[in-house]
Amino acid sequence: MAYWSNQYGRGLTVGASSTIASILGQPNAGERFNQPAKLARELSKGLPFRTLEFIGETYGLSLEQLSPVVGVSPRTLARRRSEGVFHPDESDRIGRLARILEHADEVFADHLSVGRWLVTEIRALGYVAPLTLMVNDAGVLAVDQILGRIDHGVYS
Repeated sequence: MAYWSNQYGRGLTVGASSTIASILGQPNAGERFNQPAKLARELSKGLPFRTLEFIGETYGLSLEQLSPVVGVSPRTLARRRSEGVFHPDESDRIGRLARILEHADEVFADHLSVGRWLVTEIRALGYVAPLTLMVNDAGVLAVDQILGRIDHGVYS
């Protein structure tokens, strides 16, 4: 598996794991998600709409809170619901969210704590909620770095 390293020695997983498969609501799909190339193919096909619903239910987040992370408006989100599948670029953003959720699950006690943390303004992020930053790679990396700091006991 490949990593994006940050200054705290923690990297964002570029590959995938059974945890990512679970976060994406497909716990029995570990075989499809256990290698970066397989994950890339799955994301290119487009993830089922149910994936985002599952993430929302698991972490106590609404679809309205998650739609900016996916990069779609509420109207587009409603269209994706009726289509049943996300486009590849939207699926990639959901995969990026899943990697952050995987790291956050390692840092916090439970899924609902992760969800609450994601919507809480964080001083180290300039009093912005982590979820609002996760609209691009730079924001995802900033959130991952803060998780690394928390994980290593650095005041954040």
